[in-house]
Amino acid sequence: MKQIKRNLNTVAKGMKALTKKVEKLQGQLAKMEKGQVKRKAKPKAKPKAKPRTKAVKRAVVVRRRAKATAPQILLELIQSNDKGVDTKMLREKTGFDPKKLQVTLFRMKKQGKIKSLGKGLYTKA
Repeated sequence: MKQIKRNLNTVAKGMKALTKKVEKLQGQLAKMEKGQVKRKAKPKAKPKAKPRTKAVKRAVVVRRRAKATAPQILLELIQSNDKGVDTKMLREKTGFDPKKLQVTLFRMKKQGKIKSLGKGLYTKA
């Protein structure tokens, strides 16, 4: 029973301290509100018109052609041979490693860009 009374007293003291802090903050807020004068918003200035100048000729920029992607390179090689191309020849001409070649050919075959005539032999679709 004594323990409960002690706890209640502690809580009551804490509540009083919090009440004092809240009242202090309210007073500070009221002072701040009185001190602030509402200012009218200034109208934004319109941007000044820039004087017109003579047109200056710009140098022509030559853009480099983007490098061809792996499917584009393979498709060109496959389309150049009507009889079909095997993976060995594609590997020699492109320099791609076998795994990259295999994955790219599979993707192109799935997209319908090429078709397989047999194991390792591809032609245009």
